[in-house]
Amino acid sequence: VAGQEIIGKTTIGQTDSLPGIYKLLAVLRELAGWMAGPFRRWVDKVVEAGTDAA
Repeated sequence: VAGQEIIGKTTIGQTDSLPGIYKLLAVLRELAGWMAGPFRRWVDKVVEAGTDAA
């Protein structure tokens, strides 16, 4: 995957403490932004390419 690094299992926050919840929330916000931006553009490009080939 160009420009992306695939990593294994990692802890991104915990729900048993307030700092852990804030960390988890921050990561989920970053993930949502990536999904709405670069990932969405990639999906749109793949879908458009698939419809052109049909």
